[in-house]
Order: sequence, then structure tokens, then C-alpha cells
Amino acid sequence: MSKRQIRKFFKKSTLANVQGTLITTIGKLYDGKNLNQVYDSFHNQVDKRKLFFVEHEIDSYIDNNSNPRKDIITLRTMDYKNAITVPVNPHYFGSVKLTDKNELTKFITIGALSEKRKSTKLLTNAAKELLDKGITNFKITVIGKGNIKDLPVQLQGFFDIKGRLDFDKMYDEIENADFILSAYEDNPEHRKYITSKTSGTFQLVYGFLKPIIIREDFAPINGFNSNNAILYSQDSQYSDAMIKAINMSAGEYKQIQQNLEDYTSQLYLNSKINLQRLIKGYTSNE
Repeated sequence: MSKRQIRKFFKKSTLANVQGTLITTIGKLYDGKNLNQVYDSFHNQVDKRKLFFVEHEIDSYIDNNSNPRKDIITLRTMDYKNAITVPVNPHYFGSVKLTDKNELTKFITIGALSEKRKSTKLLTNAAKELLDKGITNFKITVIGKGNIKDLPVQLQGFFDIKGRLDFDKMYDEIENADFILSAYEDNPEHRKYITSKTSGTFQLVYGFLKPIIIREDFAPINGFNSNNAILYSQDSQYSDAMIKAINMSAGEYKQIQQNLEDYTSQLYLNSKINLQRLIKGYTSNE
């Protein structure tokens, strides 16, 4: 169905024969302040108790409501002004093939490459440092816009810019990678990822069990530690983190994947319990 057909369907149907409807991105349906605007997209006779909302960035709603709802689903517990939400984290991407660590270490990053972005400079500087140390057994795959010719000549052979991909092709690339790269910065916009906002990158880490290289400040609340990820505390240590990944043995890699799987299994179980409680709260009020 097209977006137009979907909107038309929900405006016409009372959903009387449906036990529940999960709106996975309510940010598309309201201004981030007045949650009642979401209901404007549905039939005026719809049972509102059947509608379950997922919000990916909670700060605007919390800032603009003195008595916010406590039944909004978020992908993790939020650390923002004592906001109470229902953490439910779906990270199933179908049948995923777990791969051994490649001899040529494959890093992958999701997002555009641009010389104007600090994260791009962080990545290219780290790659230069690897080459300066004589380390060449790595490849960096980029899922997103970018032009290989914009990179320094000496780096071009170590980057594979795929451009924008459909989900199936992106998942194939992630499946074949060893580590997922992130480049969060200590600025107000990025710090939202440890307070009021979630990232699709983390979902890919959980679902494909690919260890992430991540700034230490951003790790704990998103479920990462030195046992299931590679941490660095400041930008100058980014290349060191990549070297640690490159030098990781096959056995060490298996162990870090196992630790990550232990976390994601518990995350799945907790999510299931939280969702069951949310649904049970609706059915018990019928």
C-alpha cells in the first residue's frame, strides 16, 4: 500500500476487528508536543486504547507536557527529565548469518561521507593513522552518499562507498562486515543519543551481532561495555580502537559476539515482558 492508501484506510476503518495497532513512528503524525494530533489520522470511532505509540525522540513531548503519558513505547529506557516510557526493542532482521571474523578486517559505517562533517574527518584521520603505522589489512564500507574521489588518494583503496542501498542489500553488507563504526561527538545534538533519542545503528548491532566501535560516554545506556564492544574515550583514540579490532583474534571475536548475544537475548526478553504488560493493561480495562 502507498502512504496515501494507508492514510485512507485508517481514516475509514474503525479497526473494530483488530486487537491492537502499533504505530512505529508517531513522530510522523504529530508536532512533537500535542499527542492528540496522532488520533486525527484515524477514524473518529476508533478505540484509542488499541493504539500503541512508538516515539524515537522523546524530548519535545516531555518538554511540552507537564503530565506526560507513561505508556509511550521507546526503544530503550530514556534518561531525560525522569521520563517514564515502556522500553521495547525490536531487533529482528530475519534469518541472519553469523560470520567469522574476516582475515581482512571489514568495518562498516552507515551515513553519508562529507568533508563538512566532523565524523567523516574523524574516520579519515583514523584511516590515515593506520596507514602511517603500516597497517593495511582493513576495509571501510560506507552505506550512504559520498564520492570516493573526495577522499585523499592514499585512502581511496581502503574505502568502498556503496551509496544508498535498499534494506536487503544493506543487510547483506552488514552481514559480511566485522565491526560497525560510530562517530558520536560530545555535542548537544549527539548527546541526545544517551538521553532522549535512539539510533538505528544500535538496532543493527543488536540484530546482526556486529560489535560496535563507540565513544565510551555513549556505551552504557545503550547496552555496550568493554566485553561486547570496543570503546574509546576521546577522538584521538579512534584509530587505537580500530587497531584493537584489526588485531582481535578469531576466538576473541567469537567471545565478544557471544557477550553481545547474551545482552540482546536479555533485551528481547525484557522487551517481550514490557509489551505484554502494556497489552495486558489495555485488555484488563475492557
